[in-house]
Amino acid sequence: MTKNELLQNALLELREASLSIHSKSSDWHETMDKYNMLFLGEKFNKISSIELTRTLNNYFSMDITGEELIQILPETCKLLNIYFEALVSAENHTKLTGYYIMLH
Repeated sequence: MTKNELLQNALLELREASLSIHSKSSDWHETMDKYNMLFLGEKFNKISSIELTRTLNNYFSMDITGEELIQILPETCKLLNIYFEALVSAENHTKLTGYYIMLH
């Protein structure tokens, strides 16, 4: 499988995990512990590409750097109809440092 395909599968799984979180505190704690990442927002549907890189490497056994993820993430998110927004450096507002990803 290509990195794009692996990323698609991972994002789909994370979307399902996010959708399965209910308001009970144990649900979101278990999901965050399982993937070792924060699910943010009122609906627990917002993740950071910085944490996603670690999760892809450690949980999904995908060998990818943060820079590689930044390159392929927009295309993959568009394909899956997943909204994303750029994160830029505080020191240099033109330097892309990652993305916030809205899973649903």
